[in-house]
Amino acid sequence: MGSIKGIFYSERKKIILAFLLHALLVFAQLCAPIFLSGLLNAPLRSSEAYGNMVGLFLCQLVQGLSWNNSQYISRGVAMSVKAALISMVYKKALKLGTKGRMKYPSGVIMNLIASDCAVLESTFQFLSDVFIMPFEIISLSILIIIYAGPAGAAGLAFMILMSAIAIRISATAIKFERKALAATDERVKVTGEVVNGIKIVKFFAWETSFFKRLTGIRDKELQQHIYLRMIGASFSAIMNIVPSFVNVITFSVYRSLGNAVTAAAIFSTLSIVNLIKLPIAVAPMVVQMMFGGLVSLERLAQFLAVEDLEDEGLVVETNSDQDAGNDLAVVVEGATFQWAGVLGEGLSNKTSDEKKQTASSVTLVEGEELELREKQSDAFKLNGIDLKVKKGSLTVVVGKVGSGKSSLIQALIGDMIQLNGTAKTFGRIGYSPQAAWLQNSSLRSNVLFGCTFDEKRYNQVIQCCSLGKDLQLLSHGDMSEIGEKGVTLSGGQAARVNLARAIYSNADILLLDDPLAAVDSHVGRHILEECILGYCRDKTVILVTHQLHIAHHADHIVVLENGVISEQGSYNELIAAQGGFNALMQEHGRKPSDEEAEEAEKTKKAVVAVGETLKEGDTKGDDLMEDEERKTGSVSLQYFLFYFRNSGSLAYVGFLLGVFVIWQAVCVFSNFWLTFWVSYRFGDVDSFYMIGLLLIALVQSALIAYLTVALAFTCINAGRNLHNKALSSILRVPMLFFETNPSGRIISRFSRDFTETDRMLPRLFQSVTEMALNLTGTFLLIIYASPWMLIVIAAIIPVYLYILKLYRSSLRELKRIEALERSPLYSQISESFAGMSTIRAFGATEKFILSQEVLQDRANRPTYIITCLDAWVATRAESFVACLIGMMALLGVVLAIDTALLGLALSYCLTLMFLLNFGMRNIADLEARMNSVERLAHYITDLKPEGKPDAVTLPVSKAWPSDGAVKFKNLSIKYRPELEPVLHNLTVDIPAGSKVGVVGRTGAGKSTIISAIFRLVEFHEGTIEVDGVDISSLDLTELRSHLAIIPQAPILFDGTIRSNLDPFGNHTDEELWTVLDRCSLKDFVSALGTKLDAPVAEGGSNLSIGQRQLLCLGRAMLVKSKILLIDEATASVDLETDMYIQKVLREEFSDCTILCIAHRLNTLMDYDRILVLESGKLMEFDSPIVLANRPSSLFSALIDETGASNAQILRKMAAAA
Repeated sequence: MGSIKGIFYSERKKIILAFLLHALLVFAQLCAPIFLSGLLNAPLRSSEAYGNMVGLFLCQLVQGLSWNNSQYISRGVAMSVKAALISMVYKKALKLGTKGRMKYPSGVIMNLIASDCAVLESTFQFLSDVFIMPFEIISLSILIIIYAGPAGAAGLAFMILMSAIAIRISATAIKFERKALAATDERVKVTGEVVNGIKIVKFFAWETSFFKRLTGIRDKELQQHIYLRMIGASFSAIMNIVPSFVNVITFSVYRSLGNAVTAAAIFSTLSIVNLIKLPIAVAPMVVQMMFGGLVSLERLAQFLAVEDLEDEGLVVETNSDQDAGNDLAVVVEGATFQWAGVLGEGLSNKTSDEKKQTASSVTLVEGEELELREKQSDAFKLNGIDLKVKKGSLTVVVGKVGSGKSSLIQALIGDMIQLNGTAKTFGRIGYSPQAAWLQNSSLRSNVLFGCTFDEKRYNQVIQCCSLGKDLQLLSHGDMSEIGEKGVTLSGGQAARVNLARAIYSNADILLLDDPLAAVDSHVGRHILEECILGYCRDKTVILVTHQLHIAHHADHIVVLENGVISEQGSYNELIAAQGGFNALMQEHGRKPSDEEAEEAEKTKKAVVAVGETLKEGDTKGDDLMEDEERKTGSVSLQYFLFYFRNSGSLAYVGFLLGVFVIWQAVCVFSNFWLTFWVSYRFGDVDSFYMIGLLLIALVQSALIAYLTVALAFTCINAGRNLHNKALSSILRVPMLFFETNPSGRIISRFSRDFTETDRMLPRLFQSVTEMALNLTGTFLLIIYASPWMLIVIAAIIPVYLYILKLYRSSLRELKRIEALERSPLYSQISESFAGMSTIRAFGATEKFILSQEVLQDRANRPTYIITCLDAWVATRAESFVACLIGMMALLGVVLAIDTALLGLALSYCLTLMFLLNFGMRNIADLEARMNSVERLAHYITDLKPEGKPDAVTLPVSKAWPSDGAVKFKNLSIKYRPELEPVLHNLTVDIPAGSKVGVVGRTGAGKSTIISAIFRLVEFHEGTIEVDGVDISSLDLTELRSHLAIIPQAPILFDGTIRSNLDPFGNHTDEELWTVLDRCSLKDFVSALGTKLDAPVAEGGSNLSIGQRQLLCLGRAMLVKSKILLIDEATASVDLETDMYIQKVLREEFSDCTILCIAHRLNTLMDYDRILVLESGKLMEFDSPIVLANRPSSLFSALIDETGASNAQILRKMAAAA
């Protein structure tokens, strides 16, 4: 909270100045009725009358100038506060401790930035109103008492009573505001998960499941908004009827006390009551904003108070001497590390963000015990870790799935809480995570990661990471845009770029988490020899791997089992110890022979390299990401109609507008009724006029109460329908949309834009309607009082409308630019959260903070210009009002207009400044905020769904496919019309029940085959038939729900073990346990407190990648399809688990057709067929033994690239199959 107070303190002078200017406005308002009373009481054409006229004119000028400048300052402060809060939240997020990341996943933090900071911005715009408005109302009330005596006190007492009731009702809004924001957090978080995991959603045809889940959350959110709108409607209704009843009570008591009903007394008091209407009219919005702001402020304060990494016990000690008196790079002594909280609260991606660019010594915790307050019995631990790593050595970490290999790496970069012991690293860290994290920029930018470009070093890194050939394939080489999360790259390419970033950083310590898992065998061999053993030979390297044959290269080997180091030492020491490592090597690994070493050298020379320098290409990117759509010109009427059509019925909206007109007519008539009373138009019986005034007030009250409630429900219906339609549209667009639109942009539609439609548009629609009708009524009154004013109004209105036109056109374009500039900011923030561990490990936190501040400044530029534009237009509107009042008063004096009509007209004129100023702003603001509806309408109406347009889909039986035969006929695939095909005329028959391995080098088109079968991309030419059915004729949900897949990226969703296995609830617990047993996860899940209902954190971050992959295997088993597709599913598991998975696949899918993409060729050698692709073309399709023994075979070449001894084993496996 202290940091938030610091923001307020830094802006205190501006805030005080805004308050003083607002107070000056109130003073001028108080003076206006005094001058009006003097004018009405003064003799006609006297100096006193002219003096009061001038005073009335000056009051309006002072009001205009003071209000305009107060608002200009307040909005500037609001913009600064919002920018500061966003930066504070971003900085805090990058420094959050492990427990903080559990409590605040990225979706919740994004909502704090997108919604809560925006709410506080609106609150600060009206901050002076919160404090000055009560003083304004009290001052005007005192003035009523001065003019009306005891009668004024009676009216004032009623107003105080009703205001107290209204404020008491509004105070209940806080609890509903909290619930609404919590529901919004949940909805935005789940939406983010769906957007980021959309490929899995489509693979498993889960669109309906997530649609139901999100609409359910949306309904809960809108239920809270209904409560809020009802409270707001009650408040608004009460505050709107108060002036009418104050008139009834005041004037009735005034006459009952025997006072004469004169124009001066009546209309001076009426002018004050009309002035009180202004703050009262704004009060509902201000009070709701204040309570909303308090809730948002509380939420932000709670977030900023969460522990940082340092607060959890991490202590960073800088040491300029890298050697620090020893030859060790890493020292861990008796340390226990733990993921915070229980399963499902999430494992945060925590790393130290203070790694210095100079040599340093980082002490994580030294001899300090951490007391954890929450239950952590289920949290994974690394127990009693003792590890010493020498500088310049290669340490290989091995172990089974879930043994803690990745956790050890993450512990060293600060991701885990250290409970005891000592852990130190000496030197700068370079980190390559198991799940590649890439930025939406060029490939070169991803490798440099903010470091200075050194051409020689860069080319060496590109060569040793085997990226040379890939750069030649990219249209603009290393300057090619790789898209969000590296969407244009294959898994292997992404892993190598990830590795290149760590290598190029020139760090002292390289922490490499299984970088070889996602690459082909020959590429893996090249990286091992050229990169890890070659280029990095003088670096300290800690390598996590499942490829045990690498172990003999290591200086030190660490074997992990259930979070404990079971063995460690050199290769020879561990073999001699005859322990678990020796058993693993006997079963899965071996030391290469001299023959193989010689073969390795030959292979090494054969690897394609890029050479000394890269070929220079065009420096432009591929323009992969689409520019965000931006409409120009005025907001079309069609979007207003679109919005109200989604509210239910245009006819009903028209009916509400008619009721608004009737309500305004009744309001105007109530004031005319006062003129009738003053002149005793219908007789001199005062009770008649009193009863008439009471009846009119009751009608006003009933109408405004109905309107506020009806409009609230109308807008809530519109919000519900817009969300559901936009969500439905997004869930069914092609994958290309997600690959060319940053996730931050998409999520912004479902956070910021719905904040506008849910909160701002209902208020603005009501406010604009009321003010437009008020203006119309005021102008008609003025013209009725003095027809000569028609000339003045006729002269002013065209100029006013011209200025309004300029203002509207400028404002809406600025608002659109503001929205476009905001999306890159949100995308950068969202991207940073996904790569938090990498950012911290590289010590790049400050660089990313600076980048965020630059983007924030760019987003603020149009906001500031909007503030200046508002000041510009307000100055002109206020000048018009002052001139209008001056002319009305002058005509009244010169033409001796009836005092009752003059008093009525001038009392209304005093409100014109507010009406014109706020009316102009609200109209423009409404149009600008309708940009949110435009953006949502684009998603709802412009995005084309997947599948062929107007295609007639054929139904299939539940048993389809019954056999599993797959036929590709002249299949060609293009990802975009302007691109070259990635598959060329693929024709192949896969018999039912066949097991087919798909191999080929990176970019050969292997994953495209899977995309084609699932129709994630439509065919350019040709067909695919499954059991004789052309799949292009099937409904997409029908098709995908009958296929099974184990994907390359094991994505899980926030929920439970059960919901991730079976989101539709189609299977019994017994079936789920059977699947978990077959996936070797039964014991793990059984040990969890809530078993099947044990929570799974966002992205499955509380499970190891291997465990996530096993859970994905369980998903596929539950589908019970005759066709199973496997995309590098075992790349991230150890060899023993890989063999187990292969065994399960053979047993569970023995009668199924399997298409398997794999880099580990040993998993494919007993398959029926091998399909070899190169550059999107089918090169070979035959049995493994035939291809392996054919000298000219590409598959045979791939086998040979694994080394002579391994190739011999692979050929024996093929022969034995």
